[in-house]
Amino acid sequence: MGGFLGSGKTTTLITLGKYLADEGSKVAIVVNEVGQVGIDSDIINKFGLNTKEITSGCICCTLKVDMKTTITELYNSFSPDYLLVEPSGIAFPNMIKQNIELMNLKDSVEIAPLVTLIDGSRFTDIMKSVKNYALRQIEDAEIMVINKIDLIKPIEVPIIEESVRQLNKNATIIKMTAAPNDQGFNELVNKIVPTDDEKKIYLDTKIDVDETESPTILEIEELDGHTHYDSRYSGLASYANNYLIKVDDIEIDNAKSITFEVAQNLKADIVRETPEFVGHIKMFLETRETTVKSSITSYTQEPTIELIDKLSENKPHFKILTAVSGIDEDKLRHIVDENIKLVFSKRKMTVLKSFDDDLKHENDH
Repeated sequence: MGGFLGSGKTTTLITLGKYLADEGSKVAIVVNEVGQVGIDSDIINKFGLNTKEITSGCICCTLKVDMKTTITELYNSFSPDYLLVEPSGIAFPNMIKQNIELMNLKDSVEIAPLVTLIDGSRFTDIMKSVKNYALRQIEDAEIMVINKIDLIKPIEVPIIEESVRQLNKNATIIKMTAAPNDQGFNELVNKIVPTDDEKKIYLDTKIDVDETESPTILEIEELDGHTHYDSRYSGLASYANNYLIKVDDIEIDNAKSITFEVAQNLKADIVRETPEFVGHIKMFLETRETTVKSSITSYTQEPTIELIDKLSENKPHFKILTAVSGIDEDKLRHIVDENIKLVFSKRKMTVLKSFDDDLKHENDH
């Protein structure tokens, strides 16, 4: 399930995973993150779903080994009925699907149509800021989900739908919100989940992948005719890190205050550098009793705050991923690190980064 940064992929996958699990199926989710720090997999795991995280850049860069190893490991150890794949918001999902199809999995494995989520509330801004990248994701889709239509004026919905249809005339279009029992979500389930009569026999033996028959990533790229993620191509800069907090615990209200202040300050500083940015800034502060999550997807959006109740034996830590348009990556790293240091130091707390400043993801392929 693909889609640009902040389009609602993780929320949709959690909802889909819980739905399938409630129906009695075993569900595994493969999450690809931007950079070296996983964010979404932590959230998904808190909802009781099994995840395998692939970090250090876009999924198509590491797919030849990591995705193959991941799928083999998941099926051999967990034997899921459904495997859901969430690429990063800066990956090309069709390349991932091509590689999975070329893994020579057993005939009992059925690959669902490729779904791309489109954030209807940011559609114009995304097409303005990162048009080439977003257009490629839309063109690859077999099912296009216009998400967050509850955040759009009703009169604008058919305009966005027609614009999307002009970009990909062959895909099925579904309109959806994140609300429980949403009609669009039910329609999506009906499109990608086979009925009992359609279901094939799922794997009851170990997967045996024939390495010799799978083309290399380079060969896939040449066939595909496009390059994969590169900040120069996409117009996006990204930075992720995990900050260990040198305290035993943080009270919930204080955790909410810290997270909201970091989010507000980051947005203000990034807007000064790139006034009409799109992308995704997501962070969470995990304490003993709860996780405070915050998210920003564009210059027009105020930070959201969400509490996820989950007891933890870990000491408090703060994870963040920023991937935004129109800014230099070194500048972005500086803004993130300085804001986090400032907010925690105001409260007499010391934070330590898990990754040093010079530890970057190199796009040298």
